[in-house]
Amino acid sequence: MQNRRTKILIVDDQPEIVSTLMHCLALRGYLVQGALNSDDALGILEKERADLILLDIMMPGLNGADFARVIKERYPATKVIIITGYPNAAENLKGKNLVEALFIKPVDSKELYATIKALDERIREELKLTVLYFKTRLLMMMQAALKQNYKNN
Repeated sequence: MQNRRTKILIVDDQPEIVSTLMHCLALRGYLVQGALNSDDALGILEKERADLILLDIMMPGLNGADFARVIKERYPATKVIIITGYPNAAENLKGKNLVEALFIKPVDSKELYATIKALDERIREELKLTVLYFKTRLLMMMQAALKQNYKNN
């Protein structure tokens, strides 16, 4: 589990932002994919999960605010960071627990990476807790089966 790499999806209608972030995050060891709109991003998410999504607000089609709602509805464990040039359009999302962080373009890369690293650690802890929960459930089921088997013999 410790060798598991965090998957990040970058969704922005500006190809240069997507490619720059993909390159920088891949160099830091993350598995990174990019999409230029919410439709493409949904197609990616339907095929494989993402642990974290870096999301622009102003995009053609489904905007980032609406897409953040879809993400939290369909993929509640996925973390979302908004990166936008329009802070007023994104500010109400933080109060609705749809996003973990909000960055205004141009982004301070050190601050962004620190936030991603902190969320990565949180994702890993949540995964450990989920695995522990299922191991405990499995042990309880095995114990109940053994008791039942003992009673029957």
